[in-house]
Amino acid sequence: MRTIILDTNFILTAVKNKLYFLDELAGDKIIIPDEVIYELKSFENSKKKKHFKLDAELALRILENKKYEKIKLGNKYVDKGIFSYAKKNPHVYIATLDKEIKSKFKGRIFTIVNRKKLEIV
Repeated sequence: MRTIILDTNFILTAVKNKLYFLDELAGDKIIIPDEVIYELKSFENSKKKKHFKLDAELALRILENKKYEKIKLGNKYVDKGIFSYAKKNPHVYIATLDKEIKSKFKGRIFTIVNRKKLEIV
């Protein structure tokens, strides 16, 4: 069983592209930081980022019925917090679309390829 930490952009992109990411990651231990949930809620309520509103609402509904571990990163910047967490926990995979994180954690990244499938890079 793998341990995978999910970032906000990964979740929003998966929802937008109707990719059932939690089903595909079934059997793995999923970690979603409180800060990611907070970002999703802020998009859900944002008037400036309307293009994320529906995807954030759907993502939050999907997540409320699923089992995952919650953690607190303790960092103002979510990506930096995820980066630090993965650096301290070398067994953890990261589900992200962030280029900087992808370049530093090769072989431990889940990403979305061609808007249709998850792949480890």
